[in-house]
Amino acid sequence: MFPCRKNKSKVCSVKKNDGNEFLRYFAPLVLWMGVIFVSSSIPEADFPSLSWGGWAKIVHLIFYSTLCFLTWRALHNQSRVDWLARHSAAAGFVVAVIYGSIDEFHQLFTAGRHPRVTDVLIDGFGACIFLLALQCYRVLKGLDSTAY
Repeated sequence: MFPCRKNKSKVCSVKKNDGNEFLRYFAPLVLWMGVIFVSSSIPEADFPSLSWGGWAKIVHLIFYSTLCFLTWRALHNQSRVDWLARHSAAAGFVVAVIYGSIDEFHQLFTAGRHPRVTDVLIDGFGACIFLLALQCYRVLKGLDSTAY
């Protein structure tokens, strides 16, 4: 059971599956994970150097905020697992943090790159930025801010 798309006060038990869920919702998520993986595979020597060293942290925030958004969007719109659709915001955060952890582990095997716990924390903060924006949007639009 979950809120219906057109009438949020009504409870629906079956979502319509038009057969294009993967291409519409999950393919962008998988592609974005690939972008993150490829970008973390670039050796440090090949990265452009900027005078301000904090740009890498801004990139982390943007990458993982986007990852959280795409995960939320895919899970919120999928029709196979109702409880996952209902808890898609929390799942988006968890996926972003776990993928950030895996990405930092992956950097052990990339020349000049080093895994950092602070980067995983920044990844989680990036996910929180999206969740805060989602909550603000839902409140401003007068939507049920407890149902994601």
